[in-house]
Amino acid sequence: MSVGLTAREFEEEQSSFQMLHGPFTPEEVRKGEQISAVVRSRDSKYPFSGEMQVWKMSPLGVELKVNSEKEMLPKGLPVDLELTIGTQSMTIKGLVVDYVCPRVNENRIGIRMVQASSGDEYKGGERRKKRRWLCAPQFLPTGIAPNPAKFNDFIYFRICDVSATGFQLLTSLRNKFIVVGMRIDCMISFPMVAQLHTILKVENVRIIMDQGVEQLAVGVTIEELTPELRETIGQYLMQFGLGTTPREIYESGLETPRVSKAVDYTFVKTEEEFQKALELRRLSYLHEGKISLQTNASDLTDIYDTRSRIVIGRYQGKIVCTARLTFNEIDERMEQEEFMEWSTDLPRRDKVVEIMRACTHPEFRGSDLLMGMFQFIALTVVQSRRPWIVINTTEKFKPLYQKIGFTETGHSYKVEMFNNLEHKVMIANVPEAMSGMNVNPIVWNLVWEEVSRYMENYGLLKPDSFRKVRMGVYRLLAPLAQLVYKYWLKPKKRKRTFIKA
Repeated sequence: MSVGLTAREFEEEQSSFQMLHGPFTPEEVRKGEQISAVVRSRDSKYPFSGEMQVWKMSPLGVELKVNSEKEMLPKGLPVDLELTIGTQSMTIKGLVVDYVCPRVNENRIGIRMVQASSGDEYKGGERRKKRRWLCAPQFLPTGIAPNPAKFNDFIYFRICDVSATGFQLLTSLRNKFIVVGMRIDCMISFPMVAQLHTILKVENVRIIMDQGVEQLAVGVTIEELTPELRETIGQYLMQFGLGTTPREIYESGLETPRVSKAVDYTFVKTEEEFQKALELRRLSYLHEGKISLQTNASDLTDIYDTRSRIVIGRYQGKIVCTARLTFNEIDERMEQEEFMEWSTDLPRRDKVVEIMRACTHPEFRGSDLLMGMFQFIALTVVQSRRPWIVINTTEKFKPLYQKIGFTETGHSYKVEMFNNLEHKVMIANVPEAMSGMNVNPIVWNLVWEEVSRYMENYGLLKPDSFRKVRMGVYRLLAPLAQLVYKYWLKPKKRKRTFIKA
């Protein structure tokens, strides 16, 4: 209660400004504090410009002390309010909404800084025009910023939605000095991605109900979207944004994220999963021009599916990649042998895992999705104690497989079902690729280092002394590999075609 007011006068004062502050109990401001205001009328019929003492304030409005009759501005007058808080000055369009005269020489006027709407919500400022994504409730980014109006006081907030240009913050109603136009110098933690410093500009404030509790929702824009922040937001959205696709992230102007970190790789366990894997095969082959529109998903299965383990990668519940792993015995016919003779210069059938029907969703092309699936496959192959992988591939993808350790066998054949495209047979020794044999050190760090370290830690990979030395030297180049990826190998922004079928 203000000093010198009776209980009745205090109630009248509170009632007079109830609509100004809404659910807030406004913060009192006294002389000497780093908060001041200059008011200028925007109505030519009522000219006024002058500095006035801030008496109380909240994010929704301010109460100003009136020292003369001239300062008793009429209700409904539109004004420009130049508000200074600490070292920051903001000019806000406001409206005189009320005044109160609790006692002599303490007249006050109220200026609303945001536009009232229905119910208990208040809104102000511009809306973001970019696509926004809701954050997963259990993985909300959080942040902290010093209170610009108070010494040794901090603003704690959560981020509930994200776009390429800004966020919506949720914070406690105790934060009375957050106003439109203010800049918040903050540190934001994006779960499992990064912690970054940035500056946010407040564009609007409103009151919302969050799990039954009133919260201050603060719409902010990012002052400078640095490459590091662009990449961090993209990666966070890929992993924890609700309803996010790489296509949308790409089109919003954010960096292409590492998709593999957001994908759950596993094996088909149900008939429904198998049918969805077949549908992905059809979509992928159609995108590559291997099949016609008349080809059905059911046309793309055969007897080898019943003898194989079908790998799938799920992103937000949707199957986005798949491959078929066949573990043949020495007397079993391999799928490759439908088109060629398995010669004696190739590894024995029981030493090989046959990888066929590798597919990725067209919307994920250009990402590291396929490499993530091959890391999972490599681990599965090593666990099976079979050293070799055999694949077939078209000329288009041959350079990709050569980079990660595959070599040509000299065998090739054409597949009638796939428009008679020529397929080359390639093999790779997984333990050797994991230890850097036939793999460029930059590529090894980007693709195999993490999974090879895991294999070593669990005794699945036991390189000899020579291979250990090579792997150690390769790992010294890890920082260079990241720079090469960031500025050279990373997929550049380009026109992309996305097929629906």
